Formats: sequence, C-alpha cells, structure tokens
Amino acid sequence: MPAPGIGGDVPINGEAGPDEASMVMVLGTATIGNLGAPMLDEDAHQVVHGALDLGVTSFDTAPLYGLGLAERRLGVALRGVPRDSYRLSTKVGRVLVEEPHATGDQWAGFHTASHLRPRWDFSTNGVRRSIEQSFERLETAQVELALLHDPDLSGDADAVPRGLEALDMLRADGLVQRIGVASKDIRALERALDFGGADVLMIPGRLTLINREASAIARRAEASGVAIWNAAPFNGGALAGAPLRASGYGALSDAEAAAFARVLSLAAEFDVPVAPAALQYAARLPAVERLTVGAASASQIADNLAGLRMPLPAVFWERLDAMLESDA
Repeated sequence: MPAPGIGGDVPINGEAGPDEASMVMVLGTATIGNLGAPMLDEDAHQVVHGALDLGVTSFDTAPLYGLGLAERRLGVALRGVPRDSYRLSTKVGRVLVEEPHATGDQWAGFHTASHLRPRWDFSTNGVRRSIEQSFERLETAQVELALLHDPDLSGDADAVPRGLEALDMLRADGLVQRIGVASKDIRALERALDFGGADVLMIPGRLTLINREASAIARRAEASGVAIWNAAPFNGGALAGAPLRASGYGALSDAEAAAFARVLSLAAEFDVPVAPAALQYAARLPAVERLTVGAASASQIADNLAGLRMPLPAVFWERLDAMLESDA
C-alpha cells in the first residue's frame, strides 16, 4: 500500500483533518479563465473566496488561462486579503502580446474575446517580461512559485535550460521563491532533472489512477529532493464522472480506457467512489507535495476536500496496488 501522506508527512485517507486536506489542495484557475465555458467575473471571484473560506490558500494560474483573464480575476478576488495568508504560483514561457486584428470568442478552449495572443519566449528578457505582466494582473510583487509552461510544445530545444536559468535569476532577485517546470511531457521533465535547479515539477494527468507514465520521474524527483505538484488527478474529468472521452488534453488512449475499466470494476467491488480514490491516490504518491485541482464552484472544492478526507478500506488499496503492479 502506498505510504500515506504528502512527502510522508501529511496523512490522508481518513486520517486528515480539515487543515491537512486544505493544505494539500491547490486551486487550479483554468476554469475561472473561462476554460470550456464562460463565467461571470463575480462567479469567478466567488470560487476564489469559497476556496479561502474552506481553508484552501494556494492558487495556481498562468497567462495562458483565458489569455490573462484568470490572473486578472484572481488578483481582483484577492484584493484586501493579507498577502502572507495565501500562496501564488504562475507560469512563464508564453508572453501575451497585442494582436489588434485577432477575432473570435474562443481561443484554445478558453472563451475570451481578448486581442492578446501568446508568443513563446524562454529567454531571460522574455521570462522577466512574462512574470512582470503576471504581477500586474495578479496585483502582487512576488509569487511563491514560477514554472516553465509546456516548454516541450514551444519548438525551442533549449527552452528548459534557458528558462530555468532565467527563473533562477528571478529567484536570486527575490521575485519568486521557488522555480520549476510544468509539463505532461516526460522528456521535458527528465531534462529539468538533468539540468538541475528546479524546486518543483508540476505534472498534469501523468500520475493518476489510469495514467502513471511519470512514475519513474516521481521516484527520481524524490531522490533528488524535487517536489511534485500533481495536477489534473481526474484525467480531464474522466475519473470524476465526466464523459470517457475526456483525459488531460485529449481522448483517452486505449491503455487509459482499459485502466479506467479495471478501476471502475475494483471500485464497484468495494463500493468505493472513484473520485475520492483518484484524489487520494494522486496525493499519496512519492514526492507529491501538493495536489492541483480546478473547480467551477465552491461546492466542487468542498467535494474534493471531502474526497481527500473520506476513509477508504485498506483492502481496496491493497488490491489496487496489486492491480497496478501487474499492469506495470
């Protein structure tokens, strides 16, 4: 059975109190950037306030989310909240630039009529410009964590080392406390560990009940003292009851679909809800420090926290471990 806890020191699976569960949780903000569906400003602010009311004080965002919309909404929602009472992480690598002739009410799944468009830039100047733009939208002068965002998609073979060097300068200047890489691409994560200097790897949808492609990365990170922020534990919603087509950024692979069917069968055998099992599994893996989950409402955040706290039978975990080991 996996050792309980985040990095071995935050118990879950029924042993966690509200403080521990909310400390583990990070609110992902793509949804308040209008991912998949438009949201009113006031509703987005209520999601942030709901998180704070529930004890969730860590927020992850990015310029990409709604082309700056998520960062702006987060900054407004946090006005008046003592800065030392919450933590922010954002991302660099895509600088938002004006394109006056850009049209349409959607861009890359985000509902936005913005005339801004992202431009790849992992240079020292580009990374600094990106973080300064984020500071303006977030209404802050520092973030606790800054991550290279999808360097593998940029076409820049040196994006990881160049970007980490640029982030290291920001860390030395006191503008960010910790640095790292956010990517679902195994090679980009490996390169980050090879290069060194990263404090955190954010891994979406690759350390879950149905996709464990990053398991070796997690073990290597643990040995290197690099923390994992496990993101998208529901694989795009599939493990939370969304249509089976959803998984991270695309359709379920054949392997994921087969794993999904086995997980559903095992959960049904022990009368275990799949969503809490998915959350707890993603949170208790080696090196995992935080669990990043998006939400469209305070009630969804409350449900996720309840899922982290729900006692699940030890025999379920034993059978699950045996099943996953046989799949490896």
